[in-house]
Amino acid sequence: LDLGCGIGVPSCKLLSEAGLPVTGVDISSTMLSHARHSVPRAEFIEADMLPHVPDSGAASIDAVVVYFSMIGHVGQEDIRNFFRHARALLKADGIFIYASAPLEGDQILARWMDRDVPCSSFTTEDTLAEIRAAGFEV
Repeated sequence: LDLGCGIGVPSCKLLSEAGLPVTGVDISSTMLSHARHSVPRAEFIEADMLPHVPDSGAASIDAVVVYFSMIGHVGQEDIRNFFRHARALLKADGIFIYASAPLEGDQILARWMDRDVPCSSFTTEDTLAEIRAAGFEV
């Protein structure tokens, strides 16, 4: 499950090319249109990744991937809640892959594609602490 998959690259594409079933979730229909073209074997769902629970229910997902999609337009508390939510989605032996910019701040304006975008993140150390607090082993 790739949450905030955007155009489906790199996560959906790599998983699909490895022969694994993959579902990408993104709020942008434009991004998903590109994703469907780039990764035709993947399933894509237009939805807000906060919170997105697949129809299959909790604790049924093998892996959750979040690749730089939790930075903009959310606050640090949203990120904390998301970590707990991701843990609930995963099987006991599931894998959580999270990538973000290692910066400290809540709703800091950053320049992105010629626009000021409110961004939130944690330092690397704080990210690891928050992920552990959500119930993950690191």
